[in-house]
Amino acid sequence: MVLSHEHLLKFPLYEDRHVPGLLVQLGEHIIFPASRTNLDFIIENQYKPLLRPIKELDINNLKQDLPENIKKELAVANQNNSCQSMTAATKKALAKHLFDIDGLIDAGLALPYNFEWKKDIEFFWSA
Repeated sequence: MVLSHEHLLKFPLYEDRHVPGLLVQLGEHIIFPASRTNLDFIIENQYKPLLRPIKELDINNLKQDLPENIKKELAVANQNNSCQSMTAATKKALAKHLFDIDGLIDAGLALPYNFEWKKDIEFFWSA
């Protein structure tokens, strides 16, 4: 499997003005923001995006009044370290916050990275 546009377009890019936007590692100490203008270059060279591992998902940090079905999905994902059983809406919300929803880290196509949580965590589930 190789990194493709389909993998990366699920995440917010630099020009989306979403913090954090997708970052890629160009070299050992070089991290660069991904944008629509450099996406082809990133894919062509198979530069690895930096993503949050699912195991870092802490349900306790999220808004407490989540719908029960989403709480169950997150608990299963946390336990299995996988997003396979999640709905598209839940995966979209996780991708918005740069969680590895497709197992790219395990496949060797992405690198784990510890991003800081947004201060407005109550908007985690807003589209």
